Amino acid sequence: RVPSCYPVKTLLNLNATPSLTLGVRPEKSMRVLITGGYGFIGAWIARDLLARGDSVFAYDLKEDPRRLRLVLADADVKKVTFVPGD
Repeated sequence: RVPSCYPVKTLLNLNATPSLTLGVRPEKSMRVLITGGYGFIGAWIARDLLARGDSVFAYDLKEDPRRLRLVLADADVKKVTFVPGD
């Protein structure tokens, strides 16, 4: 339940710039490690993080970017850094 002391306009942030509402942040980008980054869910998370401007590191058993290529352009696949691990 939202306290009545906050106007709805403030809570919805109707004055936000379009870039903020689309998920693009003006702040410094983050470096993100995705465990299982070459899997189905990891590929979609990597896509969204790259779209925000973050650096993506994929921790997985082997380097196999087949699933990444299903959701990312080749240029974006090259931006994902592989980190081998078990």
